[in-house]
Parts: sequence; C-alpha cells; structure tokens
Amino acid sequence: MEIVDRFGDWHDLLGLKAREQFWKEGFEMTSRKDFRPECSVLHVRLIGLTAAIAQVKVSYKGGIRLKDGDRIPPFSEIHTLLLVKVEGTWLISGQEIVQQNSW
Repeated sequence: MEIVDRFGDWHDLLGLKAREQFWKEGFEMTSRKDFRPECSVLHVRLIGLTAAIAQVKVSYKGGIRLKDGDRIPPFSEIHTLLLVKVEGTWLISGQEIVQQNSW
C-alpha cells in the first residue's frame, strides 16, 4: 500500500504489519472527542453481481483535533471504493481518497 498522509509524507507500506502500524499510529494521535465526520453516499454503480463502485463524500467541518492539542483544519474528501461481494458480504477491495478544495 502506498499513501500520502495528511501532512504530505509518502509511505510505502509493505506487508500487513506495516499497514496495521501506520493506522494504529494515526488513530493514537487523533482525539476521539468531537470527532464526527459527516458522510454521504454520492453514487453506487453495480458492475456485476459481485462488484460495485461507490463514491462517498466525507466532511470534517470542525477539522480533526489531535491529542497534542493541534488541529487539522476543516476539509472534505471524496472516497471512491471498489467493493466485492464475497460469501454474501460486501468488502472493500480498493480505495482512493481525493481531498476537495471546497465544501
């Protein structure tokens, strides 16, 4: 997995342990108090009986407070998800996140 984080740093995460550690550290630095992103489904398109593409807008109108007192300013993103149905359950197979410049 390759990701550019909120601070502009690029991460090339090889293996499950590296991905788990990256997300663990991210969640540990985020304050859960007042963390209420707004989510709305924009589109869902079935591309077969077991595959779909969905777009979701996620807005952080109050920004994100970090545990050290800093705050990531307000922003919104479009999440494009590749979904696959495996044994009756829809799973996320791929995801792309693009930050929006305006609400």
